[in-house]
Amino acid sequence: MDAAPAADPLPQAPGYGRSSVAEVLTSAAAVLKVPGFTNTLGLPAAKRVCVVMVDGLGRSLLKQRSGHRYGAQSPEWGGSLEELDSALKRFTAKLPPDTLVLLTADHGMVDTAPADRIDYSANPALVDGVRHTAGDPRMVQLYLEPDAPVGTLERLAGSWRQALGSKAWILTRDQAVAQGLFGPVREEILPRIGDLLIAAREPIALFDARRASPSALQMVGQHGSLTRAEREVPLLTLARPAKGGRK
Repeated sequence: MDAAPAADPLPQAPGYGRSSVAEVLTSAAAVLKVPGFTNTLGLPAAKRVCVVMVDGLGRSLLKQRSGHRYGAQSPEWGGSLEELDSALKRFTAKLPPDTLVLLTADHGMVDTAPADRIDYSANPALVDGVRHTAGDPRMVQLYLEPDAPVGTLERLAGSWRQALGSKAWILTRDQAVAQGLFGPVREEILPRIGDLLIAAREPIALFDARRASPSALQMVGQHGSLTRAEREVPLLTLARPAKGGRK
């Protein structure tokens, strides 16, 4: 039997604290002259800052419940965005002129077809030796039995690579930590990370149907993996302080 094709190289680990969502609020605090914060993003001076964070508004989409249910490319999600756009215009129009209004998001989203929402628990080789399944449909974490024989992790990883090929990145806990995917990890935190991680690369979603509700498998929009569509989010300025508006 031919070996499964190798996946593409793993994307670069997130740049924690470098042009990330985490810096939006800290930079806003610095604008407001709160001690101990730095305006890393170079936000303009303002007396007031309002940050609007929209669930699932990925930078590549700009387009959750409707996003999750119908997909990021659906008319329903497009309608939700139009409603959001209209509401934000009304909102910013009522704010004092010395207010900075920013729009950002917590993550992006990819759409999955019904055939690509996979019940991996139906394949015994993918759960053999696994005590717990966890994570998200696009970032599965598998925890081995405490008394799993030597070689179980390697065998399990091989089974997943054989099943998915280049559709996912398959990493052990040690590999994920070494790649910096979780940032600095303290020793006592390590056991919280799965022994094996399955990070979806292509638009697929992976479910353990033994514990996932049937409705979960109906969700079109998914997120949680390492692709750009899921990780990159916008930072848009909806309103800048008027030059003559600050006192």
